[in-house]
This record gives sequence, C-alpha cells and structure tokens, in this order.
Amino acid sequence: MNIDSSWYCRTTDVPTRIAAGGIVVRWNGDELQVALTLERSQDPNGVEFEALELPKGGVESGESLEDAAQREILEETGIHSLEPLQSGVYTTEERYGLGKGIWIEVAYFLYLATQADEKPSDPKHTLLWASLEQIPKLFWPEQKRILESKKDEIIRLAQR
Repeated sequence: MNIDSSWYCRTTDVPTRIAAGGIVVRWNGDELQVALTLERSQDPNGVEFEALELPKGGVESGESLEDAAQREILEETGIHSLEPLQSGVYTTEERYGLGKGIWIEVAYFLYLATQADEKPSDPKHTLLWASLEQIPKLFWPEQKRILESKKDEIIRLAQR
C-alpha cells in the first residue's frame, strides 16, 4: 500500500476519529531510542500486511487524550512506566485512515520510558526499539517526518 500526499489532504466528507499516541523514548547507553510497534493488520481488501509505526489509537468515550495515549502505549508496547517529557500534547497530525473511510486527528504525547522491555497486551503488536538517529521507514510517513524534524528537541528534553 502506497501512502502518498493524498492521505494528508482532506477532500471528502468522512467521519472524524480522534486518536492519541506517544513518542516514547529511552536511553540505551548513550543512544536515545524510540519505541515502535510492528502491527499485523489487513488492508481494506483483506490482504494481510505488517506496519511499523508509533503506538497510537482511538480515544474511547469519556477518556482524556493523555489517558488514551497511555492506554494505547500499554496495549501496543507493554510499556507502563512513563515519565512525561513535556506537559500536554507534544504534536498533532491529521490524515485519512486505512481505506480513507475516516479522517483521523492524532495527538502525540512525549514520554521517557522508565522500565525495561515489556510484552504488548495486544497480540497483533510487537515492540521494537529504533535509534532516534536512524529512524527506519514507517508505514505512515508523517510519523518519520515528526521524529526527524523534532529529533534535536526530543534529545534535549530527554537529557539526563
């Protein structure tokens, strides 16, 4: 599936879904790493694929953005011990969802993981750590762009 610029320009009247997630980093020696989740999923045609991405998902009824972000991080990575590196929403992005049937507004929070590797509670996900200096290709291009454009700021905020 090719995610191009058309995914980021709203041209149709579709429902909006509010989502939240996290940019979760940890120090591994002198290297700052970011938590990514490898999700096994299906495209709108039922074709299975794997997507490497930041942990995020929909906000449930009555849930705050930050509560939703922490729940999604726990479900998709198993990380439950998080230290906020900045108060409130760190950055936001908007795009179509898979199949372009919904418009998604995602709020990302910035956290430092303060625990060792854990196992995600959602079996469709696998936690992977990547160097912030060498971000791999991510399924949603805006996520890589966020990490690359905010790399220096994230490193500064995460300094010990």
